[in-house]
Amino acid sequence: MFGCIKVGKEGNMQFKVYSAEPRPKKAAPQRSLQRVVLVVLPGTASLDTSLTIQALKSANAVAGYAAFHWRIATLDGQAIDLEDGFILHPQMVVGEDEAIDLALVFGEWGVGTGQSDVFSCWLKRLDRQGVYIGAIGGACYELANAGLLSGYQCAVPWAYHDSFKELYPSVDIRDALFSWDRKRITCTGRAACLDMVLNVIEHPVSYTHLRAHETRE
Repeated sequence: MFGCIKVGKEGNMQFKVYSAEPRPKKAAPQRSLQRVVLVVLPGTASLDTSLTIQALKSANAVAGYAAFHWRIATLDGQAIDLEDGFILHPQMVVGEDEAIDLALVFGEWGVGTGQSDVFSCWLKRLDRQGVYIGAIGGACYELANAGLLSGYQCAVPWAYHDSFKELYPSVDIRDALFSWDRKRITCTGRAACLDMVLNVIEHPVSYTHLRAHETRE
């Protein structure tokens, strides 16, 4: 396992995540998506983050070197309540380090985050720097609010198609588990996170332009 659950004095559960990167057995080759930041928003399901981290950890173990480096970030750098009762302790605050290849933002469908313009400006700054940006679950709303999904494909569960299309008519909605369109990766969440991150592992993005890639239910 990549983490542990601790029950506090008040009965609340705390979920501590370890990077668990293997001790390198050989020099790691240069990859295009090596440095990953997982931005966790309020209400995120622990399954979304755990599946993503476990897949990256397994990729490092199989490779025998740290093919991927990841850190968990929250908006204020403080512990955050997840949707299913766990408390996640981050390793950094959003904007603390912009030496990033891939930023994955996690959220929950139907949960309003009420983020400020500061977060949107940070996402736009990453986009200008050529960073790949992904949204898992309801975090798709955050990217769309920042204007980062206009003209891009976006994986949206069918239950949210009408409302999402009404709010963001310029987004190409796809009824898919996940969608990879150029430098945007979107995912409906839960088990689909595993499909998404396995494709990130399989395709290290060593070329300039990606074909749109999507996996349908």
